[in-house]
Amino acid sequence: MQNSLLAPQPSQSADSQQSDDQYQGPTILSRDKGLIGERGGKLLDFRLFGEITGVYDSGLVPILTNSNGNAVPLGGAAYGYTLGGGLIGSKTWRHDKLKIEYNGNYQNYVNHSLFNGSNQFLNLEYSRQLTRHVTLNLKETAGTSILANGYYSYLPLTNTDLFAVPANELFDNRTNFLQSRVDLTWQKTARLSFSVGGEGYLVRRNIFALAGLNGYTLRGDVSYRLTRRQTVTASYSHSYYDFQRQFGNSTLNTGAIGYSVGLNRSWDFSSQVGVTFVNSLGLQQVALDPAIAAIVGVSEVTTTFARTVRVPVLEARVIRRFSQAQLSFDASSRVVPGDGVFLTSRKN
Repeated sequence: MQNSLLAPQPSQSADSQQSDDQYQGPTILSRDKGLIGERGGKLLDFRLFGEITGVYDSGLVPILTNSNGNAVPLGGAAYGYTLGGGLIGSKTWRHDKLKIEYNGNYQNYVNHSLFNGSNQFLNLEYSRQLTRHVTLNLKETAGTSILANGYYSYLPLTNTDLFAVPANELFDNRTNFLQSRVDLTWQKTARLSFSVGGEGYLVRRNIFALAGLNGYTLRGDVSYRLTRRQTVTASYSHSYYDFQRQFGNSTLNTGAIGYSVGLNRSWDFSSQVGVTFVNSLGLQQVALDPAIAAIVGVSEVTTTFARTVRVPVLEARVIRRFSQAQLSFDASSRVVPGDGVFLTSRKN
């Protein structure tokens, strides 16, 4: 949700007022990092697309072991084809807006049927103007992939705060995910607004050796429009990650300040700086004293640990808007739930 506009100055011409009223201000990173269904800030009709792609892949990494527990190599590159398609667009009514992006395909490897199957991705957003100053925003993200490692890397939504989307997995295996989000924004004045919200997310990986995830995030922020094109924000969020199939969980508390500026009607810059305090509980291997190891016959034991660390949060985005397209450059350093092997981690 972006802030509404400041009232135009009386000295502006009618044409200038109309042009400025169409500008919704720069993106606020603590609220909405998505680009779903929009290009250049303009309404798009729903568009369908299809694809046929030949594939030669030498980087597939399955989880296969022999009777001794050692990893079994794939045995050569995989080749085949994919058939797919999707839908992207948005629809605006007087008080409502719907945005959707869907991408799906079926892949067939001629020489490695282990990786044959479908990949599906859906991102759906609905917003409603409840009153003149209050807006409700709902989002749903869901999908499944047999090649979680890399399949979502090129989608335009992987630069958002979608904790459940497996965009950087270590192993290629069937991964299912779901993330639901709700936000309520109160535009108190033309300059000042408040937002509160929360989301829940889960990840399930078919391989028993990889951890799944149940988690949630609660957040709030205050935003103040300095000028028509400049906004400052202060935000706080509380998150909890509970890992399935492995012992461990993490609690995160993050505070951040942000600055956004519309350089002109084509270029936007948004940034956010803060810190996350991470409290983690897990398991670790501890070496025994040699004298004790000689008695019990083992050199290491598994024990629990509780650890608190402080991690800086840095985010920046530059957007170039065209008449029918939008180009985004993103950089970030933040804490994520991990990839099923490494749990709570810092991601750059």
